[in-house]
Amino acid sequence: MKFVLLFIFIIFCSFTLYSQKEEYKVKGQVIEEESGTPIAGVIIHIPERHKYLGTSNQKGEFEITLEGGRKVINFTLLGYTPTVVEVDVRSITGYLSIELESSPIEIKDVNVIATRPEPIGARKFKPEQANRYAGSLGDPARMVRSFAGVQALNDGRNDIIIRGNSPLGLQWRIDGFEIPNPNHHGGMGLTGSAVTLLNTNLLSNSDFYLGGWEANLSNAISGIFDLNMRGPNDIKDQSYWFQTGWNGFEAGTEGNFDKNNKTSYLVDYRYSFLDVIEKLGLSMDFVPAYQDFTFKTTTQINEKDRKSVV
Repeated sequence: MKFVLLFIFIIFCSFTLYSQKEEYKVKGQVIEEESGTPIAGVIIHIPERHKYLGTSNQKGEFEITLEGGRKVINFTLLGYTPTVVEVDVRSITGYLSIELESSPIEIKDVNVIATRPEPIGARKFKPEQANRYAGSLGDPARMVRSFAGVQALNDGRNDIIIRGNSPLGLQWRIDGFEIPNPNHHGGMGLTGSAVTLLNTNLLSNSDFYLGGWEANLSNAISGIFDLNMRGPNDIKDQSYWFQTGWNGFEAGTEGNFDKNNKTSYLVDYRYSFLDVIEKLGLSMDFVPAYQDFTFKTTTQINEKDRKSVV
């Protein structure tokens, strides 16, 4: 009877057996093969299970947890040859040292294009703006009066006063060269006059400095007007223009000397508008009589270099 009861007890009772796998902490360091420099960011994983284990820190050190037995561990990082290490986890007693061999990667050509940064403390000046601002009369110096902190000496002159400084504190520059006074009938030691010598048809984008400026600019107290003269247009046919206004009667042309378009020219001539009006019989108290002639030629020496004569 006892055996029967024991048999029934075994049938109706269930036993659950638990087994726990042994896990081991594995520590080590990844270094560069030739220099011995620690390598950070190395990815550590088991390839057969695609199991991610961790990455090396800034000192190249790592600490991973593995089950007992033989394991294949993969160490990979972009720019280095992947390294595969087979270890018996139970037999590891020390610090693993993993060496990676550098493997340069060939990539396509990379073109780095540098652009000129915006000047510090400067306002961009475009020649066409001098013809749009009211009261500018095609004069860059009269145009900048609309900028904050700039005012005129009087309506009859184009002197520039910046933040209450003297007009003498302004420096004029053209194509990197300092000039004393770019105006007709300009007196010694002055920076302004009634009629400008500058021609907006011959200028390109320029900079007007109202405050701090670059280290290569000097000899100024209140501001700098850094002008750039444009070159001849790269066109096959000659172009001509004629216009009249406060700054005078003007005629100009530009084009190329040869068929290969390697040498081009720019020619411009102006004559006083008011002087012509007076000669026609209209009497005036003040007549600025003047004329100016501008010539520029540009020769393309090679793909990168060109020479200009003004």
